[in-house]
Amino acid sequence: MYRQIIFKIKNEIEKFKLQGIELEDQRKRILGELEEKQTVASQEADEYEKKCTEISKIIDQLKQGE
Repeated sequence: MYRQIIFKIKNEIEKFKLQGIELEDQRKRILGELEEKQTVASQEADEYEKKCTEISKIIDQLKQGE
């Protein structure tokens, strides 16, 4: 009887360990995805900033040419 209880408890411990490993893997995957999205967003922001600077220069040149 006690052996069955011990066996069940050991099985529960193993299940929790596996769940912990799965959750950690999922957390790492999600973190990686978020970091990739952040990188892409930063690159896009840099591109938009460059375009804005270029457009501002053109507007200034047009204003001076008037």
